[in-house]
Amino acid sequence: MIVRYNECTGTEIKFEKPKEKTLTKFGVLGGVSMTSLSFTGANHPNLTEADYGISINPVLGLSVDFIFPRNMRKWGFSNELMLAGYQFQGNNINEITDYLIEHSETKFEYTQIKINSMLQYSIYLNSTELFFHGGMSFGFAVSETNQEYIQTFFYQTVTSETRKAVDTFRVGEMGFLFGTGIRLGKISGEIRYENGNGMSDIPSLSSPTNKVFVLIGYRF
Repeated sequence: MIVRYNECTGTEIKFEKPKEKTLTKFGVLGGVSMTSLSFTGANHPNLTEADYGISINPVLGLSVDFIFPRNMRKWGFSNELMLAGYQFQGNNINEITDYLIEHSETKFEYTQIKINSMLQYSIYLNSTELFFHGGMSFGFAVSETNQEYIQTFFYQTVTSETRKAVDTFRVGEMGFLFGTGIRLGKISGEIRYENGNGMSDIPSLSSPTNKVFVLIGYRF
């Protein structure tokens, strides 16, 4: 408004603060993920009583950050496209009666394209940037293995079959994540935690996943 007034009155503008713009930064990232899986629900002992351990897998991705001009560029919005996954194998012995026993072996393999969207806050200390972010993740399965091998012992008779471990398998996984890291120049390192809803789409069977990511990034 002041600029337009000066233009109308013919007053010379001696100083005008340049308009700040949102910065866009592209980057790549990679690292490892450590994932744990558990099942909770009634009438699924072969899943809920098995121990699946920890799955360690590589992670690769691309990132684009939008850094807002206000508040000394401390706030930003970060988006990532990642390729990630996990593999699990669990075993369980279900003694239904003294004469009827099931031995089960379950196997899950899940490869995802993940989209992460996070709000980020940064603290600048000379050339060092400390950052904290949190948001949501959406994973879409590009390949999957959902298998259960069962041996049934009834008196002296042994039968076996291979079937789906989870009858209704969720293609998309949603989660919440938060993390912190440090950036020196164009290179960053961070640690991140994510809690997801897993692969089960059965209302009576939940399958939460807990993931820890250790990531190295490079910003162009």
